[in-house]
Amino acid sequence: MWTTVVATVLFAVGAHAFRAPDLTKAQQDDLRRNFAPCLSKIKGPYTENYCICPNGQKLPVQVNGRVTSPCGGSAIFCSAYRAPWAEALSRQRMWIANLFARDLYQWDTFTDHHDLVRGYILEQYFAETNPQHKLGQMRAYGGLAGAEYEAAAAPRFFERYLSLPDYDDARHYILAYELQRRYYVRDDQGQIQKVRALAIRIQQADPDFKPLRDATHNQISANLIPKLEAYRNARPPGAIRSQTEELIAEIRKLTSLDDRVLRSQLGALDDKALGAEFTAKLPGAGADPVDALEAFAAIMVRARRTVAARSGSPADRRRLVDAAIASSALMQQPANALLAAKGTTARQHLRVLAALTEAAYGAGLLGERERAEAARAVDRVVGASALTRDDLAAGTYRLVFHPPSPFFRRVELEVVLDDGHYHVPLLVSPFSCASYRGS
Repeated sequence: MWTTVVATVLFAVGAHAFRAPDLTKAQQDDLRRNFAPCLSKIKGPYTENYCICPNGQKLPVQVNGRVTSPCGGSAIFCSAYRAPWAEALSRQRMWIANLFARDLYQWDTFTDHHDLVRGYILEQYFAETNPQHKLGQMRAYGGLAGAEYEAAAAPRFFERYLSLPDYDDARHYILAYELQRRYYVRDDQGQIQKVRALAIRIQQADPDFKPLRDATHNQISANLIPKLEAYRNARPPGAIRSQTEELIAEIRKLTSLDDRVLRSQLGALDDKALGAEFTAKLPGAGADPVDALEAFAAIMVRARRTVAARSGSPADRRRLVDAAIASSALMQQPANALLAAKGTTARQHLRVLAALTEAAYGAGLLGERERAEAARAVDRVVGASALTRDDLAAGTYRLVFHPPSPFFRRVELEVVLDDGHYHVPLLVSPFSCASYRGS
């Protein structure tokens, strides 16, 4: 049944999925011992702040209790470093207290950059999903880093990663994609300074805003927006509420992904011929929604293959990963709308699912072999000349999922559906899963 094929395709994982190592009791004890001060110390896994001067000197920011500019305003960057206990965790492949400017400066000291990147992804995910945990709250600790340094260093960090000699598309593209997706922010220093100034103004009017002000100054990202919206919603109409609205809007300008951003990314490619090729794939205004999804999916596939071939400059490869991320964002809402809409034909549904399968490859969720198998399976059904709505009649269906989980390798559901349209999602956490019949 094609339903089984599509469910299997959309939740498949490549053969190179990462598996955590088995730890000895001594290693587990070492992790617990070094993680404890990350929670108990005031600055958790971080040291005091230092600046790196143009002459290579590493100078403390705070001297005799006073905050200074030790490099006279010409610092390469200023940030906290990993405390000794956080460094000890890194030797066990647990990377926390991650900051782009500092780690870019120390790039050649790391023995496994892939583990480092996994640490960035996992720490950001943990902070987003556990905002009340010490590691989540540390992002709001004053002076860990400067957003202006982080925004400038992040693209160069991404480029260094994509240029590693041992970078392998099958194993590492999903890491590059997730890293850039979770930390996407435009390097627009004028806009960043505007955001910082707005945050300072709000704090001056309301001292309780300080944690959010510090979080904004440390590192700008889209995950600040829900916290700012919660702060805004708790304020009565007035100047502070209006200024918070303005701050949210300005952060959205730095972190949003839309058609304008995608065109800008493609137009910025150093290889102008490649830029023209990609721009030609963009759907035009008023394009058929399914055609538009297929166009964005094609951009994602071509972007990944170009990165895999190491074509173009490192900056172009980083821009193409960003273009794949923007294309994915542009697909989400219209794809959901098409799948939920009444009157959509079975063939349109299958074309949408085929585009989503291509997008799964473009996001690193499928390997080349899985993508090809999925495409052949869907093409066979799409090409069936007699395909009608009756092919999706009421009955018993089997859905097979292969979620990206360290615990669940295969989840199979057998469901009885009446006539109509249903969503049957699978929700997976590390050690549990659940499903339900949606409308």
